[in-house]
Amino acid sequence: MTSSGPLDVLSTWSDHFAKRACNALAALYREDAVLYGSSDSLLSGRNAIRDYFAALPAEGSASARFDDLVLVRLSGTTAAVAGMVHFSIGATLLTVRITLTFVEDGGVWRIGMHHASTPGMLSNVRR
Repeated sequence: MTSSGPLDVLSTWSDHFAKRACNALAALYREDAVLYGSSDSLLSGRNAIRDYFAALPAEGSASARFDDLVLVRLSGTTAAVAGMVHFSIGATLLTVRITLTFVEDGGVWRIGMHHASTPGMLSNVRR
């Protein structure tokens, strides 16, 4: 699995998500990765991440389209990406903010940390 950078990983991620290829999706994450997705639990480890994707609804088509991405190289082997992802799972449409940290090891970029949140969650907070 050779990838030329984090944005290529996200393109592959979208392809695997659309095919509901949970094992292939999980392989894009580091063995010790963490994911804070749409569940209330912080998931740790590739197996937990695979199970998370396997538990998503299986009926209907699925897609994930990334938008407004900003990539920041933190070091030669670490990068962060933030932006939006537009999901379609069956009849459900959902847009979330994402922040991902990528680590390159031996020429392969993998996701080390994945966080998603719903836009506007803090719109009622007084400043």
